[in-house]
Amino acid sequence: MALEQPILLRIVTVLLPFMNDADDREAQIRLALWQCPVLAGIRWTGAARPFTINLISQLDIYGEWRGTSAVVRLLQHWRGEVGDNVQREIDAIIADMQPPRADLTSQLPVRTRELESRAAVPTKPSIESPPDAPSGAAAAPPPRLRDLLAQADDLTRAGDHAAVVALLTPYAAHSAYSETARDAINDMIQHARDSAARADAQRRAQNELDEIIFLAGRDATRRRGIARWRALKQAQPTLPVPAELGEALLLSVLPAPFAWCSVTAGTVTLEDASSSNGTKGGIVPVPAFRIAKYPTTNAQYQAFIDAGGYADARWWGYSAEAQAFWEQNGKKPKPTAFDGDDTPRTNVSWFESVAFCLWLAAETGLNISLPSESQWQRAAQGDDGREYPWGNAFDPKRCNVDASGFARTTPVTKYDHPLAHPESGCSPFGVADLSGNVWEWCLDA
Repeated sequence: MALEQPILLRIVTVLLPFMNDADDREAQIRLALWQCPVLAGIRWTGAARPFTINLISQLDIYGEWRGTSAVVRLLQHWRGEVGDNVQREIDAIIADMQPPRADLTSQLPVRTRELESRAAVPTKPSIESPPDAPSGAAAAPPPRLRDLLAQADDLTRAGDHAAVVALLTPYAAHSAYSETARDAINDMIQHARDSAARADAQRRAQNELDEIIFLAGRDATRRRGIARWRALKQAQPTLPVPAELGEALLLSVLPAPFAWCSVTAGTVTLEDASSSNGTKGGIVPVPAFRIAKYPTTNAQYQAFIDAGGYADARWWGYSAEAQAFWEQNGKKPKPTAFDGDDTPRTNVSWFESVAFCLWLAAETGLNISLPSESQWQRAAQGDDGREYPWGNAFDPKRCNVDASGFARTTPVTKYDHPLAHPESGCSPFGVADLSGNVWEWCLDA
């Protein structure tokens, strides 16, 4: 059970007005720790009083509460910096660590003498905390092994591995249990510790990933976030690329504008184009996918050229035909027909388009390819089989065609407006420039 830092700080703040001298301050800090859910059940004796003052300061600075196991690690850190008496007290504290209790902040005392008297009250007997026998009395029998392990199983299912360790440790060497039972208890303790270590590693990894995604998503810190992602990916090659990083990874390689549009699963009805090396017609199911919002621009394709894309055989060896095309054209691109960094790249063959995708996939770690014909049509039509991305009526104000009068390509963002806008050329999924401006290659057509 996680505990947020302000709980402890609020207890200390409330108690401060009632502190009259150093002794009272120590006593009340001890009680504050006694009442803190993470430290419930810890025995604070006179030998540990100077230690408690330093501990509360350290906990205040510690910054992030992670439950009982974090406190144990902190106590173990302090153990090497104190004398033998306090070391013994720390050992006793660690042994007595209990699962977190309910928040007792609503029961804070208001007088110092009440605080001192309450600080000596022991915790209530329970399975979680084996009671100390009164002087001269026989020790209480331990719980049945079945009951003890059942409670440990409940805590394990709840993911509270530190509480499992705290519950079982007092019974790990208890003489009332058989050797087999003690071995079973110790096996569960070790399993809980291993599980806690794995969970802690997963939390650290998720925190690192969350921070990378945050940095990569901001223009000013994108480069730093992507650098950290590449280092993490190098250390863990099998780590999948989070969907939240996809756009940032592309923008770290390609100049803007770039964005992904998510297309839900559905069906499309294709015309039979098999006679011209196209796909066979019919109703085709299309799984969900993402597609670039805009066609590839001159500036974006130039990034491939500048990176040595036409000099690197890795991007052209995917087929004998591609290899032949690359060599026959002198391993050089043709110039685009129309200038402008934000206008679509033209005079690019299917072979070059595939090579560009292979390069971009290698640079980003994303699974990038040309869209299939069915994917392209699904992105353009949505669910209603419309004639144009915006509807069923042709409108030259929504696309760049001869009737628009430009006589050249236009920026890929020109018709990127909200769907209700009278000049929006976007599809139901927000994809722009699917009609007009340039012809586009598909993977299978």
